Amino acid sequence: MRQVTSADYLYEDALAEDIPTDPQVRQDYWFDRCQDKIEESHLGGLFAGLFKFHVHRITREELHEWRSHPDGNQYLVAKIVEKFEELPDNYRGGYFPWFLRNRTRFELDHSTVQAPCQITQLRNREARARKYLAPKDRHKDIKDLTPFAKFHCFFFYLMALDNEHPPPLNREHCHWFDFGFVVSHDEHEESLLGAMYSTILFGSTAQEEYMQSLGSSTMAEQINEKDPICSFDEFWKAWERGELMTLFDKHWPDLKTKSTTTYNIFDRLRVFLEAKAPRPSIWRLRHFLAMEDVSVESAAPEIAWAARDYGFSEQLDTRTTIELKELYRQLFKKVEPLVIHHERMKGNLVQLAENHVDITAPRMKEVLEGLR
Repeated sequence: MRQVTSADYLYEDALAEDIPTDPQVRQDYWFDRCQDKIEESHLGGLFAGLFKFHVHRITREELHEWRSHPDGNQYLVAKIVEKFEELPDNYRGGYFPWFLRNRTRFELDHSTVQAPCQITQLRNREARARKYLAPKDRHKDIKDLTPFAKFHCFFFYLMALDNEHPPPLNREHCHWFDFGFVVSHDEHEESLLGAMYSTILFGSTAQEEYMQSLGSSTMAEQINEKDPICSFDEFWKAWERGELMTLFDKHWPDLKTKSTTTYNIFDRLRVFLEAKAPRPSIWRLRHFLAMEDVSVESAAPEIAWAARDYGFSEQLDTRTTIELKELYRQLFKKVEPLVIHHERMKGNLVQLAENHVDITAPRMKEVLEGLR
């Protein structure tokens, strides 16, 4: 059996349409030389083309051989160029011309690109997003945006503008929770939901910026709508009123005709966003489980209350806490959250858990029985 290489990890990322996060992959295949996430997407698209769409697809072993050549990056770049030039011009895609324009950067032995610091990146993104504010707000300090809903939604806008999604954070007002990412089953679904928000908020604007960064000459043919679909004022006011789903219904009326995966998320999102306050504690339990190294003692009050509602406490030893977290994570994979909540309210959580997961530790069953 051969040794696993960084090309193997890159291949898996390309198949999943993910940007590599492994440090060695990012170094070996130049993702650490990209200036922003858009460029990382271009580079990922280039390798996806080699692995998935080229008429003569390359293998992981072949790519690793190119990278391991004594001539280093110059050889790897040359082989990639050679592979794409096997194809007619109109079959090479949009990523290859971008790669050619930047090939010198990738041929160097070491990266010379220094990504902007986080503060600079945030300021650049903020400047791009300000044009969506009402004229009276465009020159205000962000922290002076009022009411709170406007301030809160603007920071979500900053992420959606780059087709990103928020992480779960240990705070009451967390974008990951407030905008429904808590209903996602995994990271892939979170990315899909983030893309759905970007679509209703910006329409083809984000796509237009993406095509401009590629230097595409066919941009006008591929993009019909130029303006954002949903105004910022419409967005933050809908969130404040608890009516976000009306935006999806209004601006994406054909959503039910989309893929099954997309519609399933949409259906779950509706259940969550349209729930009357206070929402069932099961959602904050998912919030609690989504964060690493957050205990009942350190969790924000609403999150800690929900965790206690499902058996977590300061009195549990470390092993039992870990096992209880894993039990709930496994249960969430097999049972919808509101079903778990309803059985919890009826005192049937032990039976539900036993029907779907293995409860081998006596202490675990004791904790669940104590919730009746």
